[in-house]
Amino acid sequence: MLSKHYLSAEAAGIYAAASVLGRVVYFLGLTISQVMFPEVATLHAKDEPHYHVVDLSLALLAAVAVGLTIVYALVPGIVLLPYGAAFNPVRPYLWPFALALGLLAIVNLFTTYLLSIGSARFAVPLIGACAIETALITIFHGSAAQILEMVLLTVGALAASLGAMYAFERLLPGRGRHA
Repeated sequence: MLSKHYLSAEAAGIYAAASVLGRVVYFLGLTISQVMFPEVATLHAKDEPHYHVVDLSLALLAAVAVGLTIVYALVPGIVLLPYGAAFNPVRPYLWPFALALGLLAIVNLFTTYLLSIGSARFAVPLIGACAIETALITIFHGSAAQILEMVLLTVGALAASLGAMYAFERLLPGRGRHA
């Protein structure tokens, strides 16, 4: 929404096209999280080990996100082949969008994990990230690349903060009985 507001129609169109093509990473990540949720919830409810399920899900998601980001960076022409030459301006934005949406998929995985154990601790960092991202884009919106940089910065920080929350819970003595 903000990109459409701040960018020219052409730049907003390029940004939107790259965003749509980058969503493949996010939707694959959603699938992983949806499979993880009931398994972790069941194990947690039985007070059985569950971190291995989260760790495996995170590793699989990271592999998918990194793999697709590399493909988008090294061979963007293959991704754009079905769309023709009109989509060539999208090329430089494909891999950053794949990275941003891969990070968003990781955020979703950590959020799903916390929901599966009955915790809403993700809410404060999530709301904070939304506010920060909006402020950053409002200030730095000179180009599609600059807006994408603000998205990457914010989503990366959110993924790191939720990852730290997970690591703290995972490694905290006394709570590690579920390892």
